[in-house]
Amino acid sequence: MSPYSKSVVPPVVEALLLSNDYPSPADERFIMQEMERSLKEVVAIEQEIQSLRSRIQASKAHAEKLKTTLRPVRKLPTELIHKILLYLKPKGPVDLYDWCEEPRPWYLGMICRRWRAVALDTPQLWSSFKIGVDTYELDILSETEMMKTYLERSGNHPLTFVASCSISHPAFDALFQQSSRWKDVELYTNTKTLSKIPTQNCQFPLLHRLSIDGDNFGDVTSSINIFKHAPQLTCLHLSADFFPQVAMPWSQITEFRQHRSEYMSDENALDLLSLMPNIQELSLWVRGDPPPPREPIVLPDLRKLTYRGDHTEIFHSLTLPALEEFYLTDWAYGQMPAIIISLFLRSACSLTKLELGTAYADDNELIAILQATPSLVSLTLWRAAGYDLGEELFKALKAPSKSSKDSPLLPNLHSFKLATYRKIPFTATLFDMLESRTQPENAKAAKPVARLQSVQLLTDNPREPSASTTRCLETLRRRGLDVNVVLNY
Repeated sequence: MSPYSKSVVPPVVEALLLSNDYPSPADERFIMQEMERSLKEVVAIEQEIQSLRSRIQASKAHAEKLKTTLRPVRKLPTELIHKILLYLKPKGPVDLYDWCEEPRPWYLGMICRRWRAVALDTPQLWSSFKIGVDTYELDILSETEMMKTYLERSGNHPLTFVASCSISHPAFDALFQQSSRWKDVELYTNTKTLSKIPTQNCQFPLLHRLSIDGDNFGDVTSSINIFKHAPQLTCLHLSADFFPQVAMPWSQITEFRQHRSEYMSDENALDLLSLMPNIQELSLWVRGDPPPPREPIVLPDLRKLTYRGDHTEIFHSLTLPALEEFYLTDWAYGQMPAIIISLFLRSACSLTKLELGTAYADDNELIAILQATPSLVSLTLWRAAGYDLGEELFKALKAPSKSSKDSPLLPNLHSFKLATYRKIPFTATLFDMLESRTQPENAKAAKPVARLQSVQLLTDNPREPSASTTRCLETLRRRGLDVNVVLNY
């Protein structure tokens, strides 16, 4: 029986409930006492309901807590957790001090003690990082400890990292003590800092790619030989400030890229090339007085060359028989076209990609260059301000008729890109050339011409093409030509 039951109500009170009569003084006292008792009973019941609700919530929480012990994730084998951690590993080096960058190696280790243990026992998570050390004394200890923690947790795994250090620093020293594990490394430093690294401690048996940028301090005059013992090093990115002072295993380098921070002199550039007989990809920024005549340099394996300079006399000394891609990102005045043509003819190379940037040349000079590169598949022209293209280049590039016996210019051309600093010359000659290279019968001509597949036209002029130009472009697209116009690039 419920502890909360109705009290016995006198018949007189029952009668009052059925009428409008006012109770007598005795009945009034009884009614007041009964009301007080009922209200106390309500309070007691509400307290008991609250207690029951709390018990319900506690029971539910306990059940949920027990349920976590049955989650399938607890049955994951350690090997699978290991693979999950590696899958979510950042693609590039993790900045040790950028706390907003995610995911960091320890984030997934916060799931539980087991995941943390697997994370700590996965050296790949700790072998790729980015660190910058400075001159603040208060940071030396923390930076060094952070560096040592990463190195310790990375075990014996090869290291990929970016390090910036302009002074002698314990963290930088700790990295060089692990030189036997370097694989892919970028350094931002200076010759003075590098000159203080003990050469006897530097062995780089795994180093494949090395990038060094920074400054050359003039008070360091001796050669820096710390990187000479790197038998796997083939890819080198270097600032001009570090050549020739920093010695490298030059004969095994197959890819060299010069950082854009400083130009290299012609003399140094030719000295550098003479040291790299096996180079395959090369990027140079050269400036200075033209070099004096010297012994020819043959680079038999060079396939890709990117060059920027205020003159091209350096090419007088080069022969590049394997050259396939040539990117001349800045032209010079004077004898440039003749020098480039001479390079192509002397090398007898089968060039497939040619990019001429900021070109100071007229149509006839460009045509002469293209006549020396008949195997071109891709052509890009960046026109300098004040050097608009005329009609002659487009006429020369027009595919001959099927019955013509004339030799076509660039018969294998598949891709054409033109960028101007003024409006694009949307002329009838340009559209005739493009249309002529989309004709199916070109392949059956006496001297076949490949079908042009893509055209990109760029201008820094924001003005939209005219309605007639737009119609011509749509006609070309219906013929299957992928043609794009980029305004205000």
